Amino acid sequence: MIVEIPFGTKNIGKGIEEFVADGIIELEHGYSDHIPILLRVIKMRSTNILRQQHVCLIKEKGMIVYPKVVLNKNPPVSTHRIKTGIIGLDERTDGGIIKNTTTALVGPTGSGKTTFGFQFISEGVLRGEIGLFCSLEESPDQIKILAQSLGFDFNKLEKMGIHILSCIPQNQSTDEFISYLISHIERVKPSRLVIDGLSGFKFLSNNEMYFLTKSISNLSQSNEITSIITILQSQQSGLAIGSLGISSIFQNIILMRYVEIKGQLKRSLLILKMRATKHDLSFLEFSISSKEGIKIIAPLKTYTGILSGTAQKTYQRYLNREQKIKVTESKDRENRKTKLYSDLKKISNKEKHNKNNSRKRI
Repeated sequence: MIVEIPFGTKNIGKGIEEFVADGIIELEHGYSDHIPILLRVIKMRSTNILRQQHVCLIKEKGMIVYPKVVLNKNPPVSTHRIKTGIIGLDERTDGGIIKNTTTALVGPTGSGKTTFGFQFISEGVLRGEIGLFCSLEESPDQIKILAQSLGFDFNKLEKMGIHILSCIPQNQSTDEFISYLISHIERVKPSRLVIDGLSGFKFLSNNEMYFLTKSISNLSQSNEITSIITILQSQQSGLAIGSLGISSIFQNIILMRYVEIKGQLKRSLLILKMRATKHDLSFLEFSISSKEGIKIIAPLKTYTGILSGTAQKTYQRYLNREQKIKVTESKDRENRKTKLYSDLKKISNKEKHNKNNSRKRI
């Protein structure tokens, strides 16, 4: 039976229909183009139902209802570490990232997040693993150009097991995106996953963003996938990473940022969080080249103020230098005193000797 509910009311028919019917499915207008219809199962006798609202679309093949993801309470865990493909990073993280974990890569535009993610996927493919790279910002052709600029043979990577997806967050609901991602994970069965540009869903509320991120992380762990999620965030002073309210979901967080050193703009990387790992806590300067991609150069140990964006030589270094100068000057002063006293003593002894000689002559 189909019953129309007048807009602005909640009553179904005359009231008796709700009691007589064995099941009640309610359809409502959505609040945007990517969520045009909301479906909710209010009643279904002798059936265990989910009472959340489900996103519903009408497409060429009819009506599609996207189910809510049921989170796995006990996803599998591992102690095995996998290589990141970033030169100089694995030895600073006890050999790599722990398998089945989710890593957040946070930084401003142009800081190297997409390059990092692609190197991570490519490293796995070259080691015989299947990799799924899902871009929420760029087309597959743009990803291919990126691969070529880093010196990769993309055709070879495709044959070996890399898969590229491209989505537009503004045209999809979170349920549709998760369903789309699940279908590709079930088909491809990847070992590594990169979601590039999750901040494309920034129009969502904090609760929706949290559930989306939690779903991706839980989906990855349940399927024994090691994943990286890149998040665009404008560079600010300090460690401002909590604006999206999702930092607690990730097992690992890597912060990427620009820093000014001696009038030049350089890139730096900080391993802010890596569970069950003894990792380097230094700011690591890195470069991006066409031959090696991202490469860790060295820790920025002699600089301070990196979180402000303008690095300065460490003040303690100058204090140590001043202390050394004081010690050197003090030693020189003592040496001069000793020499002076020695010269005076020699003069005094010589005068005494001359006096004695004069007396003897007299």
